[in-house]
Amino acid sequence: MSSKYEDELGLIVMDNAKEFGKEIEQKIKEKRNLPDKSFIIPVDEVRFGNGEGKAMINNSVRDKDLYIISDIGNHSETYKMYGYYNHKSPDDHFQDIKRVISAVRGQAERMTVVMPLLYESRQHRRKGRESLDCALAL
Repeated sequence: MSSKYEDELGLIVMDNAKEFGKEIEQKIKEKRNLPDKSFIIPVDEVRFGNGEGKAMINNSVRDKDLYIISDIGNHSETYKMYGYYNHKSPDDHFQDIKRVISAVRGQAERMTVVMPLLYESRQHRRKGRESLDCALAL
């Protein structure tokens, strides 16, 4: 029988951060002394032939404290669009994060996004008629 303490945490590890996510899960298992418990919630990051995507969460996230782990600077991730392979840009990764948030919204107790690189963080002040992408993303 599991306690609420064991069931309250969930990790959604994006494809671009699988190794990092597994290390985090291992540390949690060691800290909580739960070697057989899995905290990672499977997610499918689907891409269609025209490059559009969607996220599908494969387990319940109801009442969980979710940590969405993503490395938006990982340019080694690819997807196929119109028959050609494309490397994911930070914008592509950020869109995937937004898709996951949309898929779990209203079900999770709390959501926290963990990113080693802050999206569009180089821009902190407007210069003329330009967007403030970091502020918009946050």
